[in-house]
Amino acid sequence: RGDEVYPLPDGPDLHMVLAFSEQPAATPEVYRAWDDSLTSTGSQCKVSDFAPWSPGVGSPTVENDLEEAAIRLRPSLKELRHVLEASGARSVAMTGSGSTFFGIYESEGAARAGLRRVREAGYPAVAARGISRAERERSLWMEADGGVSQG
Repeated sequence: RGDEVYPLPDGPDLHMVLAFSEQPAATPEVYRAWDDSLTSTGSQCKVSDFAPWSPGVGSPTVENDLEEAAIRLRPSLKELRHVLEASGARSVAMTGSGSTFFGIYESEGAARAGLRRVREAGYPAVAARGISRAERERSLWMEADGGVSQG
């Protein structure tokens, strides 16, 4: 219900590639194409849905319920997904309501190789990595201090 909130452990050191479609789908359009309700009576949310790296949970998998609707609207998104899969990503999913996909790789080197393959296929893409809460806090302090670390 949202009345009890507890921090989850930081996730693993993820190496990712974000790949961008040049045919975005508008968020309202994607939601209209999605037939299911956001709160399905057939399933319940579990911690593993939000943090698959939490203690006692198996290897991370990712999925986005809006992906199918976005691909129905923009079939070219399926090709972008396939390019990321073929580039060596161990998991691939769409972000938000689309048109960007991300791939998670085993290592920084694998992500760099994946980035090259995605770009060679003609898609704009960037490499990224997950950061811990501590790294995020440090970056916020640096922004507030104009880029000067307070040590």
